[in-house]
Amino acid sequence: MLIVLTVLVSGCSVGLDKEDIKQYVQSNHGIKVEVPREPTLGAKSPYGSTTVISKDDPTLQFEVFFQSGIGPLFSSISGDSFKEQSEFNKLNKDYQDSPLYGDFIDMGFHHSKLVDSTIYTHDYDENEKKATLYLFKKDGFTLKDSDYQMLYEGVPFFLKIQELLSAANYSFEKIVVNGEEYSEFKNMYEYDNSSARKFEIEVPIRKSLADIHSLTDMKNIIHNDHYYGSLNTDTLVKKHFFKKDYPVFEDTLTEIESLGFSRDENSYDPHFLSCDNYLQNNELEKIDLTECQDYLLFLAIEVENDNYKSIVTEEGLEKWWQMVQKIKSSNLNIHRVQVELLNSSIYYVDVAFEDVKSVHSKEDMESIIMDEIGHLVK
Repeated sequence: MLIVLTVLVSGCSVGLDKEDIKQYVQSNHGIKVEVPREPTLGAKSPYGSTTVISKDDPTLQFEVFFQSGIGPLFSSISGDSFKEQSEFNKLNKDYQDSPLYGDFIDMGFHHSKLVDSTIYTHDYDENEKKATLYLFKKDGFTLKDSDYQMLYEGVPFFLKIQELLSAANYSFEKIVVNGEEYSEFKNMYEYDNSSARKFEIEVPIRKSLADIHSLTDMKNIIHNDHYYGSLNTDTLVKKHFFKKDYPVFEDTLTEIESLGFSRDENSYDPHFLSCDNYLQNNELEKIDLTECQDYLLFLAIEVENDNYKSIVTEEGLEKWWQMVQKIKSSNLNIHRVQVELLNSSIYYVDVAFEDVKSVHSKEDMESIIMDEIGHLVK
């Protein structure tokens, strides 16, 4: 019964541990590896994997696969992606030693790298090999026409990348542009666990690169041909202005956090300070923005023991009032503020100040708060 219950738990750890993985790799491939995370089974799946990184060459990262037997305690290693990743690692190193790498440097890219973006699984025959070109430049991808022009002028070199990848049986999936401060990552595990993804901009390669004949064509690919329908222009604007203007707000945020509020970051939108005057996709000719006119700030605060009444006590309201005052006196034009109330309930509760600058008194502020939580105050 215990074994059956264990098997039913999704995402549970397996009988294999890091030492088992290290011994397997040493025995099968003759290299020593780091195992940055414990092996786990997939959610409601008898299969799982873990990432390993070569100690001698930290640029070599690959997956080790395993499967459960009667239960997780009887898991066994079923294979790995060492061969594929080793071959691709060599492909990237050959590229970085080639004149083509220098061509991108001459264009203004500080560094570039080919990354295997194949999702490797146990079914090796079904793996569709894909690759991504990472480009790094000062300040990353900004909202200036010069950045779009830079990518447009790079089309002949992108076509050479496509030929290089095709010869190795890889499809050219996308280009990622990011700031040069993220260029020194040794492997994708290191990159993914940094803040790099907050600022990268994807250029999908779903149409023929040879069909790009103008700057407008390049803009349309970036904005209108994304995997999720389109790279919403507002997403690009959020990333650009968060990176550009957040340092101006950082000291104020520290003061707000001292009052018990925190930045509300989540996996869907990690930019808790968000430019709120984004452009629509049909206004790409106006994309060269220089400033954000309105900001939306996402905050959160703990409600201990679900005691909402504590918010509207004299002490509680004083903290909210100080928070509002600090935001109003900020160097940034923060128009809206949304505060998530963190509690033990499954229900999402927040307090939204749609025009924080119109809050002129504690009474105004208390009225806004009570409109949201009045029914919860006991």
